[in-house]
Amino acid sequence: MQKLDRTLKNSLHQAKAKGRLRRERFGDLVYHRLADDSRPLTRGTVIFEDGTLIPGYPQIGRVMRLDKGLKEQFRGSFWAEEKVDGYNVRIFLLGERLLGVTRGGFLCPFTVDRLPDLIDRRIFSEHPELTLCAEIAGPENPYLVGSPPFIQEDIQLFVFDGQRKGELDYLSQTEKRQLIEHYHLPSVQNFGCFKAEDLSAIKQLMIRLNNEGREGLVFKEDIPGGKQSKYVTSEASLSDIEAMTRYLQDLPPEYFIGRILRLVMFLDEEGIGNTRELKTQLGAAFVEGVFKAIEQCQRENRVYHRFRCRLRNRSNGRQLLAHLGRGDGHLQIVEHRLEQEGEFYVLEFDKVFQRTTGLLGELLSGGVVYD
Repeated sequence: MQKLDRTLKNSLHQAKAKGRLRRERFGDLVYHRLADDSRPLTRGTVIFEDGTLIPGYPQIGRVMRLDKGLKEQFRGSFWAEEKVDGYNVRIFLLGERLLGVTRGGFLCPFTVDRLPDLIDRRIFSEHPELTLCAEIAGPENPYLVGSPPFIQEDIQLFVFDGQRKGELDYLSQTEKRQLIEHYHLPSVQNFGCFKAEDLSAIKQLMIRLNNEGREGLVFKEDIPGGKQSKYVTSEASLSDIEAMTRYLQDLPPEYFIGRILRLVMFLDEEGIGNTRELKTQLGAAFVEGVFKAIEQCQRENRVYHRFRCRLRNRSNGRQLLAHLGRGDGHLQIVEHRLEQEGEFYVLEFDKVFQRTTGLLGELLSGGVVYD
C-alpha cells in the first residue's frame, strides 16, 4: 500500500466531499476515479482500495506559433518528442495484474486484454512502483476514427512518459530512456534537445513530419514540474477534418474551427503558402464527408462508423461493448459481430451518430430547418 502525502490526501478528501470521486467496478476490482480536477490531482486520477494511487495525466497546452510560443513557454532547453495520434493510457501493475487506465480514469477492457501483446511486463515485475504513460494507436482501436499513416493494421503502443505510483513528478529523460532501452519498450521518437533559438531546425523537423503525414511534436522541459507544449502539423488537422466531417452534427463547431485555425497558422508560419491545392483539399474534406453521410443515411437510415478490434478474450469484448455503451448519450453502440479468427476474437461494432442521423433523416424526408 502506498503512503500518500498530506497534500494528495487532502485533495482526495476535497474531491469526495464535492462528489468528484466516482466509484467504479472492473470485474472484481473496485476503484474510484476523479471525474474533475481537484488540485494538484487532475481528472482521470484513480485510487484503489489498497491505497494505490495512479495520478491523472494532465492536459498539455498547445502553441499556435513556434516563433513566439517557444520563447514564451521555455526559458531554457527542452526535448522534442513525436506526438502520436492515439488514445492515452497509463499502465501499471496492481498485485499481479497488468492494468491500463484511460485518460478519463476508466480501466479499459480492450487495453487490459491487449497489453501482453504490446509491452514486456518484466519492467513492472522488476519495478512494481512504476506507471508508464503511453499512446495506443492504430486502425483497430475502439475509440478513434483516425489512425497514423505508418500503422496499417491492428494497434501499436508508444511510451512517452513514466512516473512512480502516488507521485506527481515524471521520470527524467535520462531515467526514462534507460528504462526504454533496457527493456526494449516501444516508444515515441525523441528528436533531441533544443532551445527556442533553434527555431530553424525545429521548423525543418515539422516540415518533415508534415510531409510524412504525422501529427506533430510535444516539447518538454526536463525538470521536475517542467512545462510541456504541443504543436501539430497541417496534415494532422486536415486528416482530423476529413475523418470527422461525416459526423459534424455530433461535434461542437469548435472542433472544426480549431483545426482550420491550426492548419492555416502552421502554413503561414512555415511559409508553405496559400495554395489552390490546399483550398481544394479542405473544401473537399467538408463536402465529401457530408455527401458520404447523406449516402449512408439514405442507404441504411443511420450515420455510423464501423470499428474493428482484436481481443484475446471473448468476455473482454463483451465488457468493452458495455463500457462504450456508458459514454455520450448521443452515440449508440451496435454490435455487428464477435467471432474467433485464428488466435484472436474479432469484434466489430458501429458507433451510430444520432444527432447527424436525426438531422439528415429529417431533411431527407422533407423536414424544414429554421435558421
